[in-house]
Amino acid sequence: MKITTLNFGEIDYNESDIITFPTGLLGFESFHRFIAIDKDVGSPFMWLQSVEDTKINFATINPYLFYPEYNIQILKEDRLEIGLESAKDIILLTLVVVPTNNPQEISSNLLAPIIINRTIRKAKQIILHNSGYSTKHYLIKDMQNEDKVLSTQVA
Repeated sequence: MKITTLNFGEIDYNESDIITFPTGLLGFESFHRFIAIDKDVGSPFMWLQSVEDTKINFATINPYLFYPEYNIQILKEDRLEIGLESAKDIILLTLVVVPTNNPQEISSNLLAPIIINRTIRKAKQIILHNSGYSTKHYLIKDMQNEDKVLSTQVA
């Protein structure tokens, strides 16, 4: 199958590549079928591209690349909704926003991660209530602060 996307041109994909969000993403509940695009090898970014509307795509990251201590608990009802039986079947992503007027303000939404069951390719965006996480964790600023902490500890 093929789709012509706004940002990535023509993409070939198979039905088995589709990740289904039964309830959609927050704010985009009417879109249920996406494919993952790993555009640049070695890049921490992956894109979720809607196959229902080729103008809709979302930048994502594996949050553990930037926040190794990131800790979430997935509620039983969320696990059941996407048929998740084992932790080894989880792909965890967080949405990323890159402001066009200031790319240095790139942020990730750690409050509402996406959990994907890699086995049956069902997914859900969940909200981590009472977690201390927010919708805007600034990647560059946080990495610079981490470097300062590490250099202080090494000194």
